[in-house]
Amino acid sequence: MKIGGDFEYNDYKKKIDISLKDYISKKFLSYQLFFSGRAAIYSLIKSIIDKEKIDNIYIPSYICESIYLPIYRAIMTSKIKLFFYKQNLDLSSPGIEIQENSIVYIVDYFGKIDLPLLRYLNSYKIKFSKVFIIRDITHSLFNKNFFLEPDYYICSLRKWLFLPDGAFVSSNTNKIKFPLIKANDDIVQARISAAILKRLSQKFCGAPFEDKIYLNIWKFCESKFNDYLYNVSISDFSNKLLENADYQQIENRRKANGKYLLDRLHDFEEFSVIPNDTFIFNISVLFNSMKIRDIFRRNMMNEFNIYLPIHWPMEWQDSIEYIDKDSLKQNKIISNKILSFVIDQRYGKKEMDYILSSCKKALGKLR
Repeated sequence: MKIGGDFEYNDYKKKIDISLKDYISKKFLSYQLFFSGRAAIYSLIKSIIDKEKIDNIYIPSYICESIYLPIYRAIMTSKIKLFFYKQNLDLSSPGIEIQENSIVYIVDYFGKIDLPLLRYLNSYKIKFSKVFIIRDITHSLFNKNFFLEPDYYICSLRKWLFLPDGAFVSSNTNKIKFPLIKANDDIVQARISAAILKRLSQKFCGAPFEDKIYLNIWKFCESKFNDYLYNVSISDFSNKLLENADYQQIENRRKANGKYLLDRLHDFEEFSVIPNDTFIFNISVLFNSMKIRDIFRRNMMNEFNIYLPIHWPMEWQDSIEYIDKDSLKQNKIISNKILSFVIDQRYGKKEMDYILSSCKKALGKLR
């Protein structure tokens, strides 16, 4: 049994009542589908700064490089200042001092909605006429408890199911209309090929298709996403998959897996669960030490074929001059102890039990 890693190929051909695209259409008054989360971020930031006088952009200091990069590229030739704001160990934010003519980017970490931060930022929107809030709901797409509407939402859909490409920008307060162009089909086809190879490697236990073959294709495609940033739309293939993907099956299976695993993970003393509103995306925990985390993660992979991701490695921030030392130190503390348990719709109770039994064995060796 192998658990974790990128989604393998799935064409979603079963008859369904509500597709994932239906869900998005009903949830947001206006939206557009993009090639990637990076393309969505870059295009939205460029659209705002081209229309409005923007002096500052505020982004979380604990953030994935794939979020930072398109924001930086969108403003790199301007005089706009980029600021990082700090996160606590539970990934809440202590607050930010916002100036007029600003964009604020916030992240719903693993589904967590930072309501105090949203209220705090809303007070600035009342105070200033030009403060634009962008809320990244990549981890909270299925969270029903949406509060205090921001100006825009962004979501990378590839984190939820097999899609060669796909993300969206949406709003319930603004009309979304971008002049989109189609992406390079070669990248889409390469990602499809990699996903098919992964499914075959799963079926035939690694032979004749070794993991490294499709992993090399995945890595190549990930790097190419950085070349298609400005107003690039989702592919026709992925758009069709969204129309066939069963929203209710994805949500219900993830909810069941999340509840089942969460109730039992609290029994382990080596880590603590990061508080959350809903556990649908994954279950992220903080280990007592980096050493225990790394040994545990390695044993889970090598002995039990369970791949647990780190959200996120922070080495890329070492070269960022304008992030303050306190924030960088805090980010490293979180990054060095965090680990995420997968609960997605590919799995059920059988796989959750396998994760738990493997945890007991892997941690038992460390005691």
